[in-house]
Amino acid sequence: MLINGDSMDEVKTLAALFTAKSDENCQELELQSVDLDYELTSLLIQVIESRKWQSVRLSLCQGLVNDVVTACMAHQVQSVFLQVPININMMNALAYGLNYSKSLVTLQLSGSLSGIETSDFAKAIARNVCLEELDLSDCTIDTQCLGILGFALRINRTIRSVVLNGCYLEDENLAHLLSALQDSPALKSLSVQRNYCQEQSMSMISSLLHYDDIEELNMSYLLRKKKDAQPEVVQESLIESEPEIETPEEVPSNESEEANKHNDDKAMLAPSPGESEKESDTKEEKTDSEPEEASEPEPESENHAQNTSLKNLQLAANGLTDGFIESTLKLFGKDSVLEELNLFGNRMTDLSMHRIIERLPDLKQLKSLWIGHNNFTITGYSALLLAMQNNFVLEEVSIVTLNTDAQVEGIQKKIDHYTRLNRGGRKIFASDVTELPKSIWPLILERSNRIKWDDGDDVESKVVSYSADAIFCLLQGPALLDAS
Repeated sequence: MLINGDSMDEVKTLAALFTAKSDENCQELELQSVDLDYELTSLLIQVIESRKWQSVRLSLCQGLVNDVVTACMAHQVQSVFLQVPININMMNALAYGLNYSKSLVTLQLSGSLSGIETSDFAKAIARNVCLEELDLSDCTIDTQCLGILGFALRINRTIRSVVLNGCYLEDENLAHLLSALQDSPALKSLSVQRNYCQEQSMSMISSLLHYDDIEELNMSYLLRKKKDAQPEVVQESLIESEPEIETPEEVPSNESEEANKHNDDKAMLAPSPGESEKESDTKEEKTDSEPEEASEPEPESENHAQNTSLKNLQLAANGLTDGFIESTLKLFGKDSVLEELNLFGNRMTDLSMHRIIERLPDLKQLKSLWIGHNNFTITGYSALLLAMQNNFVLEEVSIVTLNTDAQVEGIQKKIDHYTRLNRGGRKIFASDVTELPKSIWPLILERSNRIKWDDGDDVESKVVSYSADAIFCLLQGPALLDAS
């Protein structure tokens, strides 16, 4: 139930709380922009104490918020979402709940976290044995809090999901938290959107992928540092100030002297004809021996990079190029369990498209692929359409962009045709039909007739059902026409 203080006065808010208290089917309670005075707070605490709640959410509320948080921690509330100003009293209430509550599973905070206020809170996280999801999206975390929070995450053994979206952490600070998560045995999901994830953080994420059983990783919308642009501005100011100090006659003379010195250095370093022949012979010997040395480490590097636990990888809107995509695809081998891959909004070209198509046979669990808003051409899209004819696993493929060309839209509709067939069980047609029991064919035929091909879209509902294609494939199978 949603109670919005902007559209309700105090009387209507009280009436809504009475309704929530009496309705046994109401399991979720959300308050937005509510000024919690003594009367409202007392009734709200009674509502929370009345039964076990799945979630309680407080957004932009004012007044006696700390008392409501204490009530949530003291009673059976599974999920608590707080988008309110954070103070030491609230953090103490959360620490109390983490220490003693056995029902709290999900905790989401949004605000400013300092080391002094979060000391007891971090210790409670370290001791807690029930919390599974910790969401600190849009939190401002100072340096002292990073150290305490990192220690808590390193000790905790039950947290399965950590969300740090929009914290705008610097690379070294994010790497500190990721390093603490490497010792977490239960971690399955990690999201670091809108953070400065660069060399140090990437190294920690690589370790998580290699040595942990993480299943979902969201690295979309990562931020780039702009500090590299500052030295260029200083250099330009120095260059502009140089002509005012030096005379125009001195500049060419210095340049000519430096050019003469450079030519003299080239002449001193230039090898004789005999030496150049010896160097060319040695270079030819090295090039002959290099392929033998380079052929050995290549398969080892691929083996080290393979991951067998990741199911969901989000890399949208990061400006990734072909080289990064190629190295990312090498992360998944034939034993990959990857189910969803999001590469929307990058700078991939047809080269990446062909690399993806080459790896599709190995990605046997991949069901969702988002590659729209890249630098693909019609040639790349057509190659993907051709590959979809023999792919029986993908159930969702998106190549559309914000301004999709009509020709690309046509290819998208044809790809949707194959993804619908895959959702309907087209994979079974690819197997040896002689090995299937005859009793399964009526079930397949019935499913092909009742499957919802139009996905609930009013526009697509006018499209002829694809069950005819499934029936045609069934009729071609010898098992259905076997006279015996």
